[in-house]
Amino acid sequence: MKRPGSHIVLLTCLLGWALAACGGERNAPIVTEADSAGIHIVSSDRPLEEWALSDEPDLDLGTLGSPGPTEFFQIEAAQFLPDGGFVVAHRSTEELRFFEANGVFLGAAGRSGNGPEEFRGLSWVAIWGDSLLTYDWGNDRISVRDHSGVYARSFRLEWISGLLAPSALLDDGTLLTLSVQHMTELEATGTQLSEGLVSRHDLNGGLVDSLGRFPVMRRVVHREGNRQTTVSLPMGSQADFAAQGNGFCYAFGSELSVRCFDTDGRLRTIARVDSLPRPVTPEDVEKAFEHELELAREARNVPREQALLRARPSMTFPEALPAFTEILTDDAGRIWARRYELPGVSLAQWWIFDEGTWVGHLRADPAFQVMDVREDRMLGVWRNELGIEHVRIHRFSSR
Repeated sequence: MKRPGSHIVLLTCLLGWALAACGGERNAPIVTEADSAGIHIVSSDRPLEEWALSDEPDLDLGTLGSPGPTEFFQIEAAQFLPDGGFVVAHRSTEELRFFEANGVFLGAAGRSGNGPEEFRGLSWVAIWGDSLLTYDWGNDRISVRDHSGVYARSFRLEWISGLLAPSALLDDGTLLTLSVQHMTELEATGTQLSEGLVSRHDLNGGLVDSLGRFPVMRRVVHREGNRQTTVSLPMGSQADFAAQGNGFCYAFGSELSVRCFDTDGRLRTIARVDSLPRPVTPEDVEKAFEHELELAREARNVPREQALLRARPSMTFPEALPAFTEILTDDAGRIWARRYELPGVSLAQWWIFDEGTWVGHLRADPAFQVMDVREDRMLGVWRNELGIEHVRIHRFSSR
């Protein structure tokens, strides 16, 4: 990734994030803290530092046309392992692939199927002590292995209602889970704000506690006679959750904030940025909708394409763009929030918060999907213009 050019530096100056190179001293960010009924609220007007991603990756794995462990397609997750290596959840072959820190392939576990050691819809990976947990939605189960992939056991989550899946593994060894209504359960028409029930389950699948209902997505229901079409709203905010210490963090909607909760669901911290949400224009709506159509066509997903076209008359778009598309936490407990951007941006933006304060702002190639951050390394998937997937590790630093 190339560093931002002079036009980015000029924009940085105009926004008030002025460096010495802009012709003057950098003004100190304004950070205010307040306590409201035990909730720690931190507001920042800009980041403390500009962070930088390495121009070249420390590691780049990816081949095309030669079947093997570094030919990737449909990577759903990747996680660093405690020894410095990493594991990749490879959806197209329904297997876990294990690598040393230098990229040497160690072996694979799993295959497509319904058996005890097999996957259908492998979509989630988490590390707990000496165990590796995975979730595959086709078999609706969580499997437990060691860090080399040796299978130990599996279990299902105690079902409450709707569609239930894990969102994060908390530090106390419980699973943060999310249950949302199935699309056939939606009764109203038009654009709807859907809530999800957030709960905690133990590592045998038993329900520990239900923490509350959170807004999680916007969906569109369109009816023609007896036929119902339900799709996610293009440019509609989707909630994301991430584990943080003895609790979890959550982001949703256009408000520039991340909220963090204790394991009992009590709100403890709000990390807030003092800036107005970005308004949505008719051009934004058209661009977002056409992008969703293009993705469906590229994937040859005819049902998705047709559903979008049918539901278009029932779509009502929000007045402001979503704030973030995803959040994650690193091993230092910092929150990484990726800004929502319309298609075609040249740089993705990550905002980093530490104990509520906006400490860093990092720009990255939007084709690099970050999946895990440890120490000064970012692990993720980079896709070229043809959609070919590479596993990459980049280093980052403050300037």
